[in-house]
Amino acid sequence: MGARLLEPARPALSGTPAEVAEWVAGFGEAGADTYILMPPANDRRTVELFVDEVMDSVA
Repeated sequence: MGARLLEPARPALSGTPAEVAEWVAGFGEAGADTYILMPPANDRRTVELFVDEVMDSVA
């Protein structure tokens, strides 16, 4: 059997850093201990916000 998704795949998740962090925290609450998060790499500021505000709140 293949891997099971927690919810249907989305093309992208957008919102404020707090909204994204809340959505990502749901993975841990659902029991996932490993997952991959990739911010869009085409905008340096988005990457900085993701690392500084989203990753810090879910790490």
